[in-house]
Amino acid sequence: MAPEAEKLCANCGNTAVLQCSRCKNTIYCDANCQKAHWRGHKKTCNKVNLDRMVQRAGALLQKLFFIWRENTLSEQFVNIEETETRIYFQATHGPGSFKELPNNTFSSEETKEMVLSASMCAEHTANFSDILAKMFKGIPIEIRETTINLKEPEKMAQLFISSFMEKVCPPSPHNVFQITSRNPSKKWFLDSTGAQFGIFSPFHEAGDYMSKFGNRVTHIAPRGTARSGVDELCTIRGSIGEFHRARRDGARVVEQEIDKWCKEMGITLPQLLRCSEEEFHSLEAGLLVAVTKAAVDFAASYDNTAEVESAPTTGEYDYQTMLCISEKIRCMIAQFRV
Repeated sequence: MAPEAEKLCANCGNTAVLQCSRCKNTIYCDANCQKAHWRGHKKTCNKVNLDRMVQRAGALLQKLFFIWRENTLSEQFVNIEETETRIYFQATHGPGSFKELPNNTFSSEETKEMVLSASMCAEHTANFSDILAKMFKGIPIEIRETTINLKEPEKMAQLFISSFMEKVCPPSPHNVFQITSRNPSKKWFLDSTGAQFGIFSPFHEAGDYMSKFGNRVTHIAPRGTARSGVDELCTIRGSIGEFHRARRDGARVVEQEIDKWCKEMGITLPQLLRCSEEEFHSLEAGLLVAVTKAAVDFAASYDNTAEVESAPTTGEYDYQTMLCISEKIRCMIAQFRV
């Protein structure tokens, strides 16, 4: 085994062991050398630190999404058909509790992620924007909700509701979070639900994402726009609206558990994202355990039978109402076309 390379001070060149506490990449022999070197190191430090924070935020947000999605499953899977280019899954909506995920029906973990993320990009953007904002509280970045027309994927998952529609392709527009930094000038896309199109990584530099997966950015909206749309869907009486409300409540439970965990641990989300590699993964694991328990407990206590059955209209009418509200949402988003 080759001997470990000697670590040298970035300022004076002597042997050093003191890491820059922010980027963890640059080494100094003492605080005096670090202070002397700061003017030249500052720009690089900010870039490395912010890159790592955004990457960790994207990965953590996706893990939180899958915990939430798996425990707030409103669809009862009837059939799953997998081909070389498509995963078709037929599902029904109905009153009652959340549905169990049929893990034994998936050919791989990737197939499971594709199914769970299908048709969920708008709800994810709506329900997780506040959590993402907390991850970057006090950080000079801007969060936008961006809609992208994607290239034809090699494989994608399609959801169709058996009561209402035949097999249809999911809409080509796909919603992601856009993170923009001015210093350094940089732009990233965080895509927690890209698995439905075979995009499994949640973190991408914007240019790389568009080169590999995107045809055109169609809309760039302020953070919170998608939430306004989901709030409209939550007004529908019957099972469709009730499950939208329940999933929204489930996301709030996730957010509340994160707030509780941060308070108990004495750490903020931005501080978590800045931790050393070992400390970050240890703390992240504890956070995910806490969130999973909260999501499981929420799902176990949920049953919408009484509310759905007391609604004056259900079934086809609910679906037609959803289409009307979807058109209203489309018009609302149209003002942010680019």
